[in-house]
Amino acid sequence: MRYLFFAISCWLVLSLNAQDIYGCMSPFAPNYNPAATINDYSCDYDIPQLLEDGYCIQELLDGNVWFYDFQGIEYGGGYIRHVSPSAGKALISSGTHIGTFEWGCAGTTVGGTSTAAWTGEENTLAIVSHGCTDVADAAIAAYQFSQNGYSDWFLPSRGDYSLGDCGTCGAWGYSYWSSSERDNGHAWRLYAPLSTSSSYYPEKYQALFVVPVRYIDLEDDCIGPASCQDWVQEGQGGPPPGVSCDYPLFNCESVDDPIWNDMATGLYPADTSYLEVGISSDVSVLLHASETFTVDGTAQTLISLEIDSITDLPPGLTVDASGLPLLLSPDEGAMSTSCFAIEGVPSDQGTYTITVYSTATIAVFGFEIPIDGVQFNHTIEVLETTSEILGCTYVDALNYSTYANSDDGSCVFSLIGDEIDGQEFCGEGTTWNEALGICLGTACPEDINVDGFVGTADLIQLLSRYDEFCSD
Repeated sequence: MRYLFFAISCWLVLSLNAQDIYGCMSPFAPNYNPAATINDYSCDYDIPQLLEDGYCIQELLDGNVWFYDFQGIEYGGGYIRHVSPSAGKALISSGTHIGTFEWGCAGTTVGGTSTAAWTGEENTLAIVSHGCTDVADAAIAAYQFSQNGYSDWFLPSRGDYSLGDCGTCGAWGYSYWSSSERDNGHAWRLYAPLSTSSSYYPEKYQALFVVPVRYIDLEDDCIGPASCQDWVQEGQGGPPPGVSCDYPLFNCESVDDPIWNDMATGLYPADTSYLEVGISSDVSVLLHASETFTVDGTAQTLISLEIDSITDLPPGLTVDASGLPLLLSPDEGAMSTSCFAIEGVPSDQGTYTITVYSTATIAVFGFEIPIDGVQFNHTIEVLETTSEILGCTYVDALNYSTYANSDDGSCVFSLIGDEIDGQEFCGEGTTWNEALGICLGTACPEDINVDGFVGTADLIQLLSRYDEFCSD
C-alpha cells in the first residue's frame, strides 16, 4: 500500500508540470473557466443578448467568443452569414431573395469584377456604373435594395458564397446570381449546396434569384454596453476588453461575493495586470479553492489548499505575507478565497510573473494526498509611464525624484560657497531663495527678496542698489 501511495503521489506531482485544462475560455459565458488553457467550445453565452446590450462583434471575439457561433444571428439589418477575424469583416445576408432578374450587359464585357471573397461591393459598383444594365437587372436590384434602415446592399461575389452558411436564414433559392462576371456573355451563378464547387456560368440574359448582402466592419459600434457606462475600476471608464459587467471585480472587497462559489480553483485575475513605472499602484490577486482541483485534465477532489509564500514581485512592490501560511478550504463555512494586495511604486520596466506557492491536499482512492510546491502564477507588466509625475528633476538636488518627468520647482540644493549657483536650477517663474535653499515662485515681482511678502525689506534692498547699472 505504501508503494501505491508513493506512485500516486509521483504521478500527481509530475502531471502538474504539464497540465492541460479543458473548459470554456470566454468570460462572456456563465460557465467561464478562468483556469482553462484549452477551449473545449462548451461556452453557453447568449450572443444575441450581448449584441443587444451594446457589445460589437470584435469585442466579443476579443473575449474568446467563437466566430462560427455568430452564423445565423439577426444583426446589421439582416442575418450574419460569416464572420472573418482575419479580414476584420462580417457578411450580412438580407435573409431572403428579392425576385428573379437577368444579370444584364449581355454581349458586353464589364471588366474589373472578381470572384474573390469580399469583392461583391466593388463588383456591384463596377456593374452599375458601366452603363450597360437595365433597371430590372440583378446588380441594380441589389444596389437599390433597402431593409431595416440599411441601404448599402449589393450583389455578392462568387467567393462571398463560399465564406459560410447560416442555415435557413439566407433563403437563397435554388439558383442565384453572383456579381462575378465570366465573360461578355456569361456570369457566375451559385446553387445549392452553397459552395463554389456547385457554381457555373450561365448566359447573362437568364433570370435567376437575387439575394442582397452587405459587409460590416467587426469594430462597428464598439461603444460598450449601456449597462456598463458607470462601471469604474482603477479610474477606467469601462470594463477591460472581453469582460462583461457581471464578471467579478478582482479586488479584496469581492472575497465574500457569492459568485466565487461558481469559480474554479485558481489565482485571479487570469489576465495580465498593467502598471506604470513611478506611479503608486496596487494590484489585488485572489487565490480561490473550489471543490475540485484539475490535474492533467482530470478533476480531483480538493480537501484544502495551504498558501505558503508569494515571490518574484516587481521591484518597488510589496505584499503583506505576515498571515502565511494560510489554509483555504472549499468546505461550507470555511475560508475559500484569500486576497493579497500588492502595493508600491514600480521602479523597473518589464514583464514579471509572481508565483504563489501552495500545498494542495486532494482525495484519491479514499486517501488524503498532500502535493507540495503547487504553483499559481500571475503576470504583471510594468510599462513606461505616460502620466505626468511632478517632482524635482535635477540630479544634483537633495530631493531629486527618480520618477519625476515634470519639474515642480521644489528642488533643494546644498550650496558650498559659489561652487553651485542655485538660480540656474530654478524653473521658469521661480527664483532661488538662498536663505531657504529652495526655488520659490515669483508671483509678485515687487517681492524682491522672495519671502512671499512685499514690505520694508524689499524697499531697503531696492534703495541699496539705487543709481547702479544692471549687469548683463
